[in-house]
Amino acid sequence: MKETWIIENKYEVISKIKQGGFGIVYYGFDRKFDKPVAIKAIEPSLLKEAKYIDMFLEEAKNAAKLNHNNIVRVYDLIKTDDGKFFIVMEYVDGVDLGRLLKKAVAGDAKIPQHLGIYIVKEVCKALEYAHNKRDIITNRPVNIVHQDISPSNVMIGFDGKVKLIDFGTAKVRRHFGGDKNEIV
Repeated sequence: MKETWIIENKYEVISKIKQGGFGIVYYGFDRKFDKPVAIKAIEPSLLKEAKYIDMFLEEAKNAAKLNHNNIVRVYDLIKTDDGKFFIVMEYVDGVDLGRLLKKAVAGDAKIPQHLGIYIVKEVCKALEYAHNKRDIITNRPVNIVHQDISPSNVMIGFDGKVKLIDFGTAKVRRHFGGDKNEIV
């Protein structure tokens, strides 16, 4: 029997999808809107280190600014009373490109050229959007740079949609007059 739990009386955590870096991603269910979600949490052993919490919050903040068909949407950011942090995101019913490539190699198969081109094109659309995103108040470029484009951060939905995930290492360049750029 699986152990499930509820976050904020709204999100039911059902099972672990994957773990890597400093986070754990769970398959969950939004009980209010009756839909599946992905829920990312900081690895519990890292909750006492402020730098990981800051990185996690920055990921949520960066990704929440983005609204594009090829980028996983952020729905909520939660800090529980016991000090745990969760990012609630769009769930992609599919497989990451890294897993797809491993299965292809293991089965001595190749991904068809037209499918590979389609995946790259969709990822490029997401990156162009993120890089050219403008601040909604100042209209200045935000220039979010992902910095971890890897097969494991590209989700391929069973419906054919391609979504970029994990803006945890993204850097934001803000324009401060003239030609000066600052990375924050």
